[in-house]
Amino acid sequence: MWIIGAKYATTIDAIKTINNLSSDQIIPGQILKVPRAASPPGGIPNSVVYTVKPGDSLFLIGQKFGVSAVMIQKSNGLVGSNINVGQILNVPLLPQKSYSIQSGDTLFLLAKRFNTTVEALQIVNRLTSINLWVGQGLFVPDSGTQPPSNGGDNPPAIIPVGGQWGKTPPGVELYHIKAGENLSILAYRYHTTEAAIMVTNHLHTDLVMVNQPVFIPTNSTQPVVIQYPYASQKSGFGQLLDWEFASWILDTHNKAVLQDLASGKKFEVRRLGGSNHADVEPLTANDTAVMKDIYGGQWSWARRAVLVYVNGKVIAGSMAGMPHDIKTIYDNNFPGHFDLYFLNSRTHYDNTMDPDHQAMVQKAAGN
Repeated sequence: MWIIGAKYATTIDAIKTINNLSSDQIIPGQILKVPRAASPPGGIPNSVVYTVKPGDSLFLIGQKFGVSAVMIQKSNGLVGSNINVGQILNVPLLPQKSYSIQSGDTLFLLAKRFNTTVEALQIVNRLTSINLWVGQGLFVPDSGTQPPSNGGDNPPAIIPVGGQWGKTPPGVELYHIKAGENLSILAYRYHTTEAAIMVTNHLHTDLVMVNQPVFIPTNSTQPVVIQYPYASQKSGFGQLLDWEFASWILDTHNKAVLQDLASGKKFEVRRLGGSNHADVEPLTANDTAVMKDIYGGQWSWARRAVLVYVNGKVIAGSMAGMPHDIKTIYDNNFPGHFDLYFLNSRTHYDNTMDPDHQAMVQKAAGN
């Protein structure tokens, strides 16, 4: 099968998948479907998603991809240089071009030729091994073009209460989802693709909520790096971010860690949806047990101030400890979902502000 893959410029896994094979053993006379030659994954990228590893720093990550620490800071809305293991970063890339693998090429030789690193090539091209084959398409840095700028504007001197967006890149529109719309409709309307919208907004699903903000690359199929919103933050507390911004960061199906401000106990959740506030579920049965312990062993509508750890941010929030309505995680011992509010979040049933939740949000922000 390896010889067949090399002959047709594809992989063993690709041949196994298209033929529903569980092993790479084949016999003479067996008929196989062979996929066409592999090409680079999607359109030419201008950024990649990177997970922080032990020993990483913004400087070292920048060295891997040939960009500055400042560019990474601005692309992720980071105020300082502190990052945590497991944190997800959007790393801007040097301009890329397509390259077709030639006989004798290796990742090491390509990294040397194009002044990059083996790890960067693997991440940009989503490679799971170092093996290459003739005709395989890869993205590599384009040494004939200028590197990108520092990644956007500087934080404003005065940040409004609740935060604000950074500078929107040229050719990008900030749009709020209306009832009945989906990513396919928006992609057609703005002459782009669903994939470009999802990558630009780091979406974890194509399920979108009414009033959800999305940045749309217009007349382009290339995703764009969007700066995270700016917000004030007191030491030891969460950023006071308006629901507009919090709902963009904690998008549907994204995961977060909630820390109860009073007890310090933490548990993990996943957002299932919600247009006016976030409807979330404990991720596992152990997370449910921790949450129930926070509420003294009894579920309650009582509001509690929480710090919401998501995408490298810490956001001020408020939770109510009562399971209700639908659920999507069926092995977490939690009969439904619960409410998670941010600054200016509203109720679902009458679209009004909940003063108790808002008081807890302010408490989580240190006010």
